[in-house]
Amino acid sequence: MSVTVNSSSATSPDSSASPSPAKPIRLDFLDGMRGLAALCVLFVHLRGQCIEGLAHPSNRLISSTNWMSYGKDAVAVFIVLSGFCLMLPTVRFADRRLNGGLLQFFKRRSLRILPPYYAALVLGILSILAVDVLKRHTHLSDGAKNAAANLTAGNILSHAFLIHDFRNAWAFGIEPPMWSVAVEWHIYFIFALLLLPLRRKAGIWITVAAAFLLGCAPHLLLPAQNNFDWACPWFIGLFAVGMLGAEIAFSDIPSLVSIRDRTPWSAVSIALAITTYGIAATLLKLRDVDIIMHPLLGCLCVSVILMCIRQVRSGNAAFPLHPLRMLESRAAMILGSFSYSLYLVHGLLITRVRVFMQLHHFHTPVYVLGVLVGGAALSLIAAYIFHLLFEKPFMTAKMKRLKTEENRAR
Repeated sequence: MSVTVNSSSATSPDSSASPSPAKPIRLDFLDGMRGLAALCVLFVHLRGQCIEGLAHPSNRLISSTNWMSYGKDAVAVFIVLSGFCLMLPTVRFADRRLNGGLLQFFKRRSLRILPPYYAALVLGILSILAVDVLKRHTHLSDGAKNAAANLTAGNILSHAFLIHDFRNAWAFGIEPPMWSVAVEWHIYFIFALLLLPLRRKAGIWITVAAAFLLGCAPHLLLPAQNNFDWACPWFIGLFAVGMLGAEIAFSDIPSLVSIRDRTPWSAVSIALAITTYGIAATLLKLRDVDIIMHPLLGCLCVSVILMCIRQVRSGNAAFPLHPLRMLESRAAMILGSFSYSLYLVHGLLITRVRVFMQLHHFHTPVYVLGVLVGGAALSLIAAYIFHLLFEKPFMTAKMKRLKTEENRAR
């Protein structure tokens, strides 16, 4: 769903509507970013499924897919985009209040996130049970992995109440991608109850610093086995970086306006990309120090957003290799429209494709291509159908409600 923003200054706390705005700008590229991020997550999990079903996963064909391992960083992009988009409506108010109040905020978030999540959760549990029956009847070996054994009361209830990120044993127990839904759900509460009030009292820079301190505290203070690294609590800081991006893009605070107008965002984006995936990735080597890599990626993501907004505002056609061209391409926009559904359901589909390929004992090249191509195609098709059934109806209802509120305001 594309975003339209008025390029106007913040209103006073006593005002209930925006001032007479400049020409609204459409941030369609945000959907493109979501779509490509979801595709990257799909790639990394497809690669994982290929490796899991091979006796010798070090073969050249698998080595040629090493680039897919960077796809896990796309989850951090989702968090930054969430912080940016949820902060946008508050920037037009000088007191940075939530539009409609706290209860309306949580109602909107619940209707957007929960129905597809619970539908995917039920489908995930049913599919695990179905595959377990298949294994017992075909004697298919899946190594030490037994997804059905994870369907404990604690695992199911923790997923039902969106607290499965509290324990490592729960976080990935049903469908691994669902761990970040719980993390983001908790960040919504932190945003509304802590980060926004702190923003009003201390400013955006203190808020970002506090968010990183809060998010990194478990890693720094708790024992390694209990430090919640599996849930990436530093995502709180990335969410705040997204908030900062919205402030820089649309705030009328002089210091932020100066940063917005004077910073060469294209050059900054290139420098951050080199730093994140060149210098930092090389120095860290193992690429498993996400607490360092993700903040760098968050800054890169915001820089690209601000670079694209500048291009949109200029009204000039972007040169062919400009990221805006790719992010506003038809394919990226279509992917973005059902990216949440793709994120939710791809895990259960690609696992079943891998089990099918193992069951028929295909040779390695056919097996790998079958998992990658077949898994990707089925995931995209099924995710779009899932989107139509369980996500789009709630998005349509939200749009109707927003139009009704706008008409009343007029």
